[in-house]
Amino acid sequence: MAAQPLGPFDEPALSAPDGPSSVAAPDSTLNPSANSTSGNSTPDSAPNSAPNSATLQPLPRLLLAPTSTSAGSVLDPTLQPPIDGYQLDTGDRLQVEIFDVPEFSNRIYLVLVDGTISVPWIGSVRARGLTPQQLASALSQAYRPFVKTPIITVNVLTPRPVRIGVSGEVNRPGSYAIEVSNRDVAPNQLPLQWPDVTRAIVAAGGITPLADIRNIRLRRSDPSGTPQDQTLNLWQLLESGDLSQNILLRDGDMLMIPKASTFSSEEVSRVARASFAPETIGVNVVGEVKAPGLIKLPPNATLNQAVLAAGGFLRPRAVSSQVDLIRINPDGSATARRIPIDLQAGLNEETNPLLLNNDIVVINTNGVTRITDFLRVLLSPVDNLSNLRRLLAPSVPDFQ
Repeated sequence: MAAQPLGPFDEPALSAPDGPSSVAAPDSTLNPSANSTSGNSTPDSAPNSAPNSATLQPLPRLLLAPTSTSAGSVLDPTLQPPIDGYQLDTGDRLQVEIFDVPEFSNRIYLVLVDGTISVPWIGSVRARGLTPQQLASALSQAYRPFVKTPIITVNVLTPRPVRIGVSGEVNRPGSYAIEVSNRDVAPNQLPLQWPDVTRAIVAAGGITPLADIRNIRLRRSDPSGTPQDQTLNLWQLLESGDLSQNILLRDGDMLMIPKASTFSSEEVSRVARASFAPETIGVNVVGEVKAPGLIKLPPNATLNQAVLAAGGFLRPRAVSSQVDLIRINPDGSATARRIPIDLQAGLNEETNPLLLNNDIVVINTNGVTRITDFLRVLLSPVDNLSNLRRLLAPSVPDFQ
């Protein structure tokens, strides 16, 4: 029975121990005369009779198949790395072996920038866009003039970095190349570091306190190139450990983290402790505080926490009833708000809002202090002139 095509968010079963791999099986047995003398065969050594149709012998599954899921759900990413159907491209490290041909034992090939690999006897072979199974079949066809009914195995030893786009409520939105690490795993084990959603968010600097982690949108193209969206709920990951929401990513995936419309102090505190939240944010507190400057705060910090972390108001100079909050927008513009402050208030948008990385809190000077400072500046030139005259007095003649 023909295999059913997979949807763009399905995580198919793995077919090889160390990465994407496949074996191109022979039409019949190996030709014993193909390597009987020098180890290199010639086109004349090919069989005269027409070979049987080639058959593919799938490797045994290494993992249990997942249980059935409802429509729109995501298969368990810990059981289903997105390797089956993996398409080769520049940067993949491959192992290509031909059974019973010693010259090809443990040969490692790198997919070059033009999307090809260079193999002995054949030269350049296109690998870009092919699965390991398709490449094994192509190599099998190419080697038939030299080796009778070759059995060829293609393994991906080190997949290329996965390119992911991350936008929305993260500290550093943009495009990221995340490496797939399988260098430290034991033989016949799966790579343990295939990029997932939380790893991509961490690469983008972590979420902001304004992120809506219940409605993260993942956009992935299906085999025909049509983009399809799926909504992920990382709150379920925090609340109940639902790993199915932390889906494994594929090359070209895009993540969009929207802005939440409502906040609660309990949820903000829990999200700030998540592994995909930044450890700290930087807030500049300037003006009439005891220790102005850049303050490192937890990612769920509020306006009150920033003022207190800077030593509190510098009395009697400071205006302690309101502060200015300046925020740099993603487009480079800035917005300023004058916020009435209440150091006893809890988290709320009116008097004690959440802060973002690179926010600026300005503590203004009260009216009496401004008048005093103005008079000091106004009178300072007179003082300076008197000091100058006093310094120059010995050398200036007295005309009186």
